[in-house]
Amino acid sequence: MSRWFVGVSAADGPRYYRQDLPLRHLGKQLADAGIEINFSTSIEEAFDADVCVFSRCIGADILSAVVGLRQAGKVIVWDTDDDLTIPERYADGALITPQKEIAAFVACLDLADVITVSVPHLSTALGREHKTIVLPNMIDLDDNPISEHDTTRDAILYCGTSTHHRDIELFRGLYERTCKRHPWIFVGIRPKWMHDSSTFIPLPPVQSYYKVCRLTRPLFALAPLTIETFNLSKSPIKIWETATLGAHVVASNYGPYAGSRAGIVPAGYEFDENDLFAARSTSFLHACVREAIENSWQGSRFGPKKWLDAFLSIEDMVHG
Repeated sequence: MSRWFVGVSAADGPRYYRQDLPLRHLGKQLADAGIEINFSTSIEEAFDADVCVFSRCIGADILSAVVGLRQAGKVIVWDTDDDLTIPERYADGALITPQKEIAAFVACLDLADVITVSVPHLSTALGREHKTIVLPNMIDLDDNPISEHDTTRDAILYCGTSTHHRDIELFRGLYERTCKRHPWIFVGIRPKWMHDSSTFIPLPPVQSYYKVCRLTRPLFALAPLTIETFNLSKSPIKIWETATLGAHVVASNYGPYAGSRAGIVPAGYEFDENDLFAARSTSFLHACVREAIENSWQGSRFGPKKWLDAFLSIEDMVHG
């Protein structure tokens, strides 16, 4: 039996996709392999573990602790699903990750025995491919059951956070032209240019936000991405989740959405009414739903195995 310490990230998104869901679906296999998982916010508990798993960058003060864990012979795993080495800024000008934390994050990547990331581009961007494993983000169909398309609804939905303040500019013109004909719903981000007639819903915990989106039952769901390096390391989670709502998903054909059936808007282009018209077909909707199922924990052919194989290979490092 080996003990794994899993540091709880302050960001609930990464924890849900990269801790909660993998352990929900692989917990029995890991237990059968003699792996005991312990979530904790206390770094002191890591010194009692064999494997120490950290997510994203959880504070510059953690660097000294990781050095100590390394010296104590612990197996260190660092997981991330964004390129946190890029000093990307929020709409209010604050850095997503402050410079001191970026430096600590890079140092921890160097100290880690294994790095796990969500997409291949992020593996390349971090420049440590020799010890990096790509483990995909996947949706859970129990949390995101496939819903029938509701032809009586005409709302347009956008879900995001303040980190997407540039992305939403890609549909600002579309919004101005259609907001009197379609109800618009924003979950998680309120554009400064949003009219009072539209609906804003504060971002709930990731584990609950799909429930909020289901209440909206939108006709369209938008997934724009501007051309910038930070967006290349994102995963396509958003288009899969909104496809399960029964919505016509319209996405930028860029980064994680490139090649997706939903990616009908050329990279860098603004969204317009023609894109909505192009997406409004049964075959388009079914193709997006199939893509969502194929990238779920229940429907993926290879994703769950990649996660399990990675966990078992890390466990081998404890004993080998």
